[in-house]
Parts: sequence; C-alpha cells; structure tokens
Amino acid sequence: MADDFRKTALGAEKSQRWSYVPDHNLLINRLRSKNIKIISLEQNKKSIDITKFDIDGDIALIAGNETEGLKKSVLVESDYILEIPMAGVKESFNVSVAVAISLFYLKFMI
Repeated sequence: MADDFRKTALGAEKSQRWSYVPDHNLLINRLRSKNIKIISLEQNKKSIDITKFDIDGDIALIAGNETEGLKKSVLVESDYILEIPMAGVKESFNVSVAVAISLFYLKFMI
C-alpha cells in the first residue's frame, strides 16, 4: 500500500508528514487517544449534510474507495458521517474531488 501511495503522491510524500497504518481499528484508536474526532465521508442514512456540520477541535477525515466506499466497521467507529449535498442526477463525486470539497469546507468550520 505504501508503494501505491508514493506512486500516486508523485513526490508530495517527501514534503508532508504521513504514515501508513494497515489496520483501521488501530489507526482510529491512535487518533482517539489524541482527542481527534473521526469523521467519515460517505453517503449513509446516518450522514450529516456537511453544510450543516459544525465542530471544534482536531479531526481526521476518512474517505473510502470510489466504488465500494468505506467499510461498515469504519462507519460504526466514526464520531460523525458527513455527506456532500448533490444537485442533478449524479449520486457521487470522484473521491479526490469529494475530499477536496470537504477539506475546503471544514477548514472554515474548525
């Protein structure tokens, strides 16, 4: 997985701090131990419209595979599940676009 990340990052991984954690439960527990709220980006019956979401403090944003989304176990462990409102007939954004929209929006909320 780390090699896939390096290939996709095109060198950006050299200028940003990052780490690979193969087990999402371990990652979520590490983040929680640092008082970081876990936010998943997914269309779900429990999701909150990102435009109506407000939070203080540090967050970790988790996005899933474009075709399969996030595992149910990740959604269960999340503090919040956010969804980007859509117009028209399309039901989803490309994952990179969805993450970019979310990070842009959340920057102004935190």
